[in-house]
Amino acid sequence: TFDLSEFMSDPDEEVLEYSCEVSSTNNLQIKVDGSKVELRALNFGDTVVKGRGKDAKGKTCTLEFRVLALDEEVPMDVYPNPVVNTLYIRVHQPSNVKYEIVSATGTKVVKDECEADPFNPVEIDFRNIAPGRYVLSAFFDGKDHRMNIVKN
Repeated sequence: TFDLSEFMSDPDEEVLEYSCEVSSTNNLQIKVDGSKVELRALNFGDTVVKGRGKDAKGKTCTLEFRVLALDEEVPMDVYPNPVVNTLYIRVHQPSNVKYEIVSATGTKVVKDECEADPFNPVEIDFRNIAPGRYVLSAFFDGKDHRMNIVKN
């Protein structure tokens, strides 16, 4: 829950009428009561929220932000799987991620590291990797995480 009046105001000090909309009603439920906004996650995922304030003269101001609902039991989200062009690794907190992709025959096809956070996932280019089964190993927050990946 938060108050939109903390982020929007009218220069003439008129009272604003607030409203909000979400990009995905499957992921997030929103309730607006005056300037108070209550958000409730329905599913895991990323949703854009657009807030709007309107004054008595019909002039408006807008605010846009993203809400990301994550499963606390799962340390990373890897998608899409199967992958065609780009594989994403979303970590749940800012981290240095060291990762490698190994083929079913044991050949390392990718090895790299980068900084990532929930809104800026690791991006791995799979366009030049042959179709097949692979194992992703991602090391961050002092732990090694493994997942099977399929390239179509």
